[in-house]
Amino acid sequence: MDKIQVVTGVTNVYHSHETKGFQEADRYPIAWEFMFRNDEAGRAFALRLQASFARLPRAKGYILNLDGKDSDAARCVECVFQDQHSFRKILNELLADMVIYDEQQSQVIPKQEMADKARSLKRKTVLAI
Repeated sequence: MDKIQVVTGVTNVYHSHETKGFQEADRYPIAWEFMFRNDEAGRAFALRLQASFARLPRAKGYILNLDGKDSDAARCVECVFQDQHSFRKILNELLADMVIYDEQQSQVIPKQEMADKARSLKRKTVLAI
């Protein structure tokens, strides 16, 4: 059995209209930000993140920013998604053998919890139209 890696940081799923300067909130209503430690698990996460988005059509979602270098102590990624299905696909690829430990909440954040938040954001967007 493979070892589960723990990526430590602070994560947030929110409506992309809250993203400063982002003009495509109507096309990509779901945003995900993750500030993470750039330790061994964090570097593996960053590599997997970039590979997962390389396979995802841009119309479904993309990385807005990936701040920090490989040598930095911490990095931050901000992504946007067209729908909860695209977000779930990325989460499933990223977190196949990883978990996110949120330092602010002092707990592991299940990918299902993040996917549920994305679904509720998408639902609010549809209801507002």
